[in-house]
Amino acid sequence: MILILIFIWLVMAILVGVYASSKGRSGIGFFILSMFISPLISFLVALLSGTNNDENMKKDFQAGRLKKCPACAELVKVEALKCKHCNSDLPKIKLETPEVLPQQDLFHTKILFTFLGGTLSALGLIAGAGSLYSIF
Repeated sequence: MILILIFIWLVMAILVGVYASSKGRSGIGFFILSMFISPLISFLVALLSGTNNDENMKKDFQAGRLKKCPACAELVKVEALKCKHCNSDLPKIKLETPEVLPQQDLFHTKILFTFLGGTLSALGLIAGAGSLYSIF
């Protein structure tokens, strides 16, 4: 019984770490937090904390969705004609293929429902094991 609870706790902590990592936060940090405090509380903290915009902007720049303004060196969208920071004209870049943006909201929703489903399953196992224990 205890081994099942430890296994469920570990799986939930891993899911919290994956979710936090998808938001640009430290996956290992949230995993460790989940192991010591609670996966549910850590998940709520990860859910309420905002995304790490610097990390996301770096990924977008590497993926080619952002470019640097030659005047102020701030990151702007590839399709932009004027810089939103300094209002200077940007050189046109010809896009060869239409870019499909990842569906981050759908990914986060799947993670959320996976986590909640796992939590409910764990609670069902605990309740079922408790009722079996009371029978014997």
